[in-house]
Amino acid sequence: MLEKEKEDATAAEIENGSVTPTPPGQLRNGVPALDISRVSKAKVLRKQDLRLIPCVTVLYLLSFLDRGYV
Repeated sequence: MLEKEKEDATAAEIENGSVTPTPPGQLRNGVPALDISRVSKAKVLRKQDLRLIPCVTVLYLLSFLDRGYV
């Protein structure tokens, strides 16, 4: 039962230190564990921004054009 609780741990529990993350290379639920300790939060947010902002801008433009030509 203890191992099942560790598998269901959230990121907050891992950060608090109450549950240790799975070491890289080991399996977790049959899937290799990923080492995300070196991923920068700023890089992830920038990548999301570069993908989302152009899509949202195009959708906003289409919405504006649709309202203008009714």
